[in-house]
Amino acid sequence: MDVRQQADPDHEPVAGQPETAAPPAGLAELALAVSRLQHPAFAVLDGAHWDDMPTKLERAGLGGRSLYLGAGQAVEAAGPWLVSLDQRPDAVGALMELLGERPAAVFWGCEAGEAALWRHLRTLNQIEIARVPDAAEPGLAVPGGADAAAGNAGLPTSTGEGPEIVSFRHWDPRGLGSVLPLLDAAQFARMFGPANEVVFLDPPAHGGFGVRRAVRTPDLPIAPHGRMRLSAEQVLALDEAVQVRSTRRIGRYLRETAPEEAAHLTDGQLHKIVEDSAAEGRLLGLRSERAQGQWAYLAITTGGVIGRDGKVVAHVARGQDSPDTNLDVLFARMVRLAQEEARAVGQR
Repeated sequence: MDVRQQADPDHEPVAGQPETAAPPAGLAELALAVSRLQHPAFAVLDGAHWDDMPTKLERAGLGGRSLYLGAGQAVEAAGPWLVSLDQRPDAVGALMELLGERPAAVFWGCEAGEAALWRHLRTLNQIEIARVPDAAEPGLAVPGGADAAAGNAGLPTSTGEGPEIVSFRHWDPRGLGSVLPLLDAAQFARMFGPANEVVFLDPPAHGGFGVRRAVRTPDLPIAPHGRMRLSAEQVLALDEAVQVRSTRRIGRYLRETAPEEAAHLTDGQLHKIVEDSAAEGRLLGLRSERAQGQWAYLAITTGGVIGRDGKVVAHVARGQDSPDTNLDVLFARMVRLAQEEARAVGQR
């Protein structure tokens, strides 16, 4: 059930345009795709992208219902919200204005109605995944935890030898864009439940493929009972997908921040530099994509010399704080020195 193979033929992937482009072409495509959804139609918004989701919806003249209902006011506000697109004639336009360029919405068509979709989506808030050491889990987070409120991937909620129970951020188009192509027919049926179709913008600037659309087909099997489950092979595939997306994002970052060094490189060559610097970064203990991006920048701007500097390597790996923090401090210092040197040259 590869969502890319089920893409709307009128909506080919948007390639190479940053989300900050004005006007955002991806958003225009998304609005068109949403307008074609089978009704009743709904949006699930990621409240983590706004300071106060209920208030923002109210000011936009839209009603919504939390998929984290009962988890506490703060968690509800930062969690997913189901919004009907049939509550007013211009609901899609109002929602797109509220959404802006945020990768913060997934859209569903569900003829069974709002109550049925709300109940079903709440059953997707937690899923089971096979326990795989050191595997990344895009779109998965602890429900109600700090990571969930911040909209970032987090840690599993269970321990032991069996499957892990994790929160599945199915309202995050980036996470959904990673998971959907991996599902088999039974999992696809479990994911869809009573829904007929789903549309979302998998942002190219975040390593995605543009506007995606997947449709429930008549030949789907009956959905299995219980939580949706991902196999070890699927978890490993998610880990690979997250690495590919991260490489693409860091490559885009290098083209923007190190244009002289990146200009003569093909995407393949640039991605190879990113992959090599990521391997170095893992040996140093770097964990976040921010830190990997900083190390890649230093690698490309120094021609790889930074990774052979024993003092720098020792400071990052075994300095006073974590490797990520050590690098962040070093990076800020190097940027400041470069800026001061540039100003001094300009004043000569």
